[in-house]
Amino acid sequence: MTLLNDAQKADLKSKLKKLQDDYAKSIPEKLTEISTSWEQYVNRQDDASIHHLINCTHKLAGTAKTYGFAEIGTLASNAEDELIALHEQTPSDREISASSQAIERLVKYR
Repeated sequence: MTLLNDAQKADLKSKLKKLQDDYAKSIPEKLTEISTSWEQYVNRQDDASIHHLINCTHKLAGTAKTYGFAEIGTLASNAEDELIALHEQTPSDREISASSQAIERLVKYR
């Protein structure tokens, strides 16, 4: 088993920091996409819109936590849960207020 020397450790830390910084810069775009997609869903209330929202929040929940942004990851995970619950309701029974609040908390993270 080969251990990293100090120079290799420093190089690895630098690369990881750059990945984290690049990810941080992408968060506002991800939140804008979620916000826009939510508005589309509210207007259309179609399956394609909610599936897209669930996918966006799911990806954000996982990647945010991976890159060290636990708070936004948790907010995205909560929004995903609310969207799934909303999607599982019959169209006539859909109450979007809980999902709306979860999405609002997430996009306000900016």
